[in-house]
Amino acid sequence: MIGAVLAVILPATASGQFPEIELGWVRPTVGQVGTQFEMTVGGGNHLDQVGRLVFSDPRITTELITAPGEGADAAPVPQWGRFKVSLPADLAPGRYEVHAVGAYGISNPRVFCVTPHAIATAPAVGKSAATATTPEPPPAADTPWIFETRSTAAAVDFFRISGSATRARRVSLVAQGIDSRMIGQIKLYSADGKLLDTARGADSHDPSLLIPAGADGQFVLAVQDFLFRGGDPFFYQLRVDADDFRPAPAEGTAKGVDSPELTWLASVAGEPVVPPPTAALGDAAVTQVPYFDDLEAVTLGSVLSGATLPIPLTLSETPEQPVVVQPPCLVASRFNKPKFGLSLSQVVFQFDAVKDRKLQIEIISQRLGQPADPSLTIQRREALPEGGEKWVDVSSANESPLLGDFAMRLRVKDPIVLFTAPSDGTYRLRVRNLDTGSTLTSTPIYLISIRDPEPDYRLVAMFPFPHNDAANTRPRGAQVMRGDSRTIRVLAFRKGGFGDAIELTVEGLPEGVTCKPAMIAANQTEAHLTLVGSEQAAAWTGNLRVVGKSGELVRPAAAATVIWGRGDLRDTVSTRLCTALPLAAADQVTTPVSILLGADQPLVAKPGTNVSLPVKLTRRDGGGNPVVLRPRNLPPGVTVAEVTIPADQSEGAVEFKIAADAKLGNYTPWLLAETKVKFKPITAADPAEMTVFIPTNAANLNLADSP
Repeated sequence: MIGAVLAVILPATASGQFPEIELGWVRPTVGQVGTQFEMTVGGGNHLDQVGRLVFSDPRITTELITAPGEGADAAPVPQWGRFKVSLPADLAPGRYEVHAVGAYGISNPRVFCVTPHAIATAPAVGKSAATATTPEPPPAADTPWIFETRSTAAAVDFFRISGSATRARRVSLVAQGIDSRMIGQIKLYSADGKLLDTARGADSHDPSLLIPAGADGQFVLAVQDFLFRGGDPFFYQLRVDADDFRPAPAEGTAKGVDSPELTWLASVAGEPVVPPPTAALGDAAVTQVPYFDDLEAVTLGSVLSGATLPIPLTLSETPEQPVVVQPPCLVASRFNKPKFGLSLSQVVFQFDAVKDRKLQIEIISQRLGQPADPSLTIQRREALPEGGEKWVDVSSANESPLLGDFAMRLRVKDPIVLFTAPSDGTYRLRVRNLDTGSTLTSTPIYLISIRDPEPDYRLVAMFPFPHNDAANTRPRGAQVMRGDSRTIRVLAFRKGGFGDAIELTVEGLPEGVTCKPAMIAANQTEAHLTLVGSEQAAAWTGNLRVVGKSGELVRPAAAATVIWGRGDLRDTVSTRLCTALPLAAADQVTTPVSILLGADQPLVAKPGTNVSLPVKLTRRDGGGNPVVLRPRNLPPGVTVAEVTIPADQSEGAVEFKIAADAKLGNYTPWLLAETKVKFKPITAADPAEMTVFIPTNAANLNLADSP
């Protein structure tokens, strides 16, 4: 029946959600230190009246470009979305983030790179070897340079590049690392057209290759999107010897693999192992986007300062040549290059363990930015009655546990295993790289960490795209109108057997915006915090901070963002870590409908019973349609049916049906409302009908034996 009602009142063709800014790209994506240049923003949606850019380092300053008004006394006319950007000469090279601020809030971030190297230009990019582009001005011999452009659909870009008589030159195509949709492929040709090398990128990985030392002639480089796509979302940087894109961390910021910051990075999000400091808007602290280079294994010790890193071990080609280690340990090595598309080598690490010893065993490779898909098998040695021995599989893993869903998939290909030795004996780890693509990096590095488990947790927070269907997830900014509500989704990664409840709070809220604490119960991995704007909230833009507390363990949440939603031949949603969780509060508009769930006091209920919570709506102009409420973040064993509040009513109730075997604990379920409203956006002349999704506040539900 509800489905029939929705078919009438909520047609599938209606637009979804109140206008909120979405940033598709900034141009350029790279700037040279000590220079000024024009930057424009584009792509995405609702980029109306973008009059400010916010960089993750406040030393990067911007000024909105204006044009003279008509008449002698006319005010200058703002050129929305166009800015003069100034980079100080002492700004550290690397990746930063930029947000756009406009009429509909503060946007999702995009990556901006800072370099000390020359940025080359050209009037056009050649589409054949005969018309290959030579950068202007022509870079001096052995001088690093960067060229920025976009790929063209069903076409290949050609560049002319000089080799060096004294050293190898690295040529890199950077796209995935700067939030581009492009999956890059580069091919190196000799001057006479002979194919010398090919490198291909993948999701979250960009290709690079080397022009060998002594090859000081001219070469031709062909660049394309691997799927032959093109246009604005497929921007890229071609870098020759300009490796500042992946700098080593500044002194005092590097962390060991076992440090708290790196432990969660090495367990959750598939991001590099150098986390950035978090800076508030206007703070003088420098915040760069994290990245980790595919450095030689011998240099890892200096990068991962604080870690005990043994001398890199030689690969063992067969199980008969194991590498003996003694836990706890951290071992650095690399995978061999596949031959003929096959990766047959298996590296074996052997150790002794007593019965019931628990060990946290991890392979860390993709999380170092490597294009690898490690596989881990744990085996125990057993003696045969007739003599000799055999190895019996005890456990295996090909990736980390999944955290999240379609809209925020925090799973990496690196195996993570909490292992308990079933008996005294000798065990071994068999390690393989399942990614055998011959055009990917040939010898990706990896770390093996074997250590005693430490119960702990890490948190990741992001503003979710408000929609009933996770498949509609896409990049989006964050704004709370007057009377409006907005959720922050928080995911918890539990490690080392940690199983306690986690209380969540938000810090940094402006006056007029409130958020009650939420709870990630002991048997759950996520919760939502609901921000509520009062009807007198003032305009504000700043960064929020989500904090978790469980006993003495207090952990701030890392921020995450959606890079791209589905589309352009990709049926997945890509996310990454980011430097901040910014929010804008709007004082020019008020939501047509506000929804309040339950009372201020906790609701205590006993398993095997049913309890009801009231729902109250505040309807304003444009908010007089039916409202459908759907449950979210329910405890195990608790069900709630969808509820429809008719157009002529402003009150209703939601019934929680609690099974007899429901898990005890404190929970914070909430409801996602769907309704049609008539709403006038700030920059629109007239109101428009739209279907919107509005989160309620979270209920405080305590399941206990004795209510």
